Amino acid sequence: MVSIYSLIAGLLLVEPAYLLTSSTANFAQKRVQHAVALRALKARSIQRDIRVETTILALPEELLVEIVQLLEWRDILRIRGTSRRLNAVSTSLSVWRSVVESVPPQFLWLERPAKTYSSHELEKLFLRRQRVVAGYKALAQGATPRWRTIHVKESPERKTMDVVPGGRWLLVPNARGSILYYDLDASDSPAHVLTPEKPANCLTKMTIDVDSTSAYLRFNLALVFYFLGGTDQIEVWQVDLALDEYGRGIGLRAGCQASFKQEPPGLCDGLCLRGDSLALAVIYEAHLASYIAVVDWRSVQGSDYPKRLFYPTNRSLPCLLPGNMLFSATDSDIMLVPFASLPVVTAMPDSRRDIPRTTNPFVSLKGAYDKSLSMPSFDDRSIRFLLGARKTVHGITLTPDPTNGDHGYRGDTIELLKLSESQRTIPIAFCDDFSVVWTRSQGMIVQCVSWSNSTEEHFPVVRVDKVTPLDWNGEGCYRLDMASGRVVVDQLRRQCVMVLELSP
Repeated sequence: MVSIYSLIAGLLLVEPAYLLTSSTANFAQKRVQHAVALRALKARSIQRDIRVETTILALPEELLVEIVQLLEWRDILRIRGTSRRLNAVSTSLSVWRSVVESVPPQFLWLERPAKTYSSHELEKLFLRRQRVVAGYKALAQGATPRWRTIHVKESPERKTMDVVPGGRWLLVPNARGSILYYDLDASDSPAHVLTPEKPANCLTKMTIDVDSTSAYLRFNLALVFYFLGGTDQIEVWQVDLALDEYGRGIGLRAGCQASFKQEPPGLCDGLCLRGDSLALAVIYEAHLASYIAVVDWRSVQGSDYPKRLFYPTNRSLPCLLPGNMLFSATDSDIMLVPFASLPVVTAMPDSRRDIPRTTNPFVSLKGAYDKSLSMPSFDDRSIRFLLGARKTVHGITLTPDPTNGDHGYRGDTIELLKLSESQRTIPIAFCDDFSVVWTRSQGMIVQCVSWSNSTEEHFPVVRVDKVTPLDWNGEGCYRLDMASGRVVVDQLRRQCVMVLELSP
């Protein structure tokens, strides 16, 4: 195609017929007018070309990636429909690695370094977490709950199970104390053996502690085995992610780190593992009392090993918090105890009067009764629990506060649920701004919490009256994992585990 510049140049080089008969002055004037018009036309065209060339699409890809990395994740999705080039940039690995690294680690609980994921995998994991709220709203509008059934091999009358943060791996003990794991991300979830069986049937308690310093998924698994008429045993295992030749997680593998006799002896009512410290709530028959023992499990040698004992005056669920703090809840109080200040003993005292007890509760719960406590939820800002009583369910948030010399934490409570009648209530979990509670009359209740100082919208309470076709009665174990949007419920009598998928 002939450009307009070539056409005008041709007109200037081939003089028009009327110029041949004009005077020299007239001819020069016409030539000047033609030259001025040509320069003006070129100037306008150059300006237009500059405007075109300096749009965002003209930038190098490296600069485009850096710009898109500064966008909020919703805007990254929006720009995909604007052009093919921006669509390609918005799906690049650098962009989604930046998005994932901008959120706290517990938001997604990646089981391997972000650089080993594809952009599609990172986007899928991130958006799954974001879709939890959408799934919750769908339930509130009457959508049918999405339940999955995991048939558990050789299921005993279990008292424990656990879900590794991230929601992929389910841990369940069998009748002989072997820990089996299931991959909840797989469409078919067969049982895999993680730890070996014991020589006799036993009741098993377990708890996990994720190693946040490891690049790949790693956690310590503490097991307490209660043998009828035998010696109670404690084991701590280190569990790592098993990888295939492409560096992707395909399973779990475990190695035993410690094995020792439980002391004091008795039925383990609860336990918590954090770093080198293991806390056990034990019903000690000799004193007809329940104690909490804190043990440095890495330093245990022999049967009479050092331990720190605490007498909470009533059965209590222990929880170890950062800063060497022991969180304990009884029927009347919530206590925070700096366990490093407790005296060290190697043998059980002759009387419970010789065991330290606190008289300065962190939060007093007098007037309430028949309470139960959920598992704790940790993030980079706070620790959260659910506390259930007969007619109410409260959320408790502990926030580090250096100005509080007694405990180092500030406690805030919010009433999440008020029931019309006195009934059995089991708090399941309080994670991020979600809570899950079971009540006898209303079944499972899922709630998204809007705090009093929050600017977010208020969410309705979701009541799942028919939790399962098997009419779960609140017995067994239950977990909430917000990274995957899964609520896991143990069906003790049906030898199965039910998984509610909040993320659509």
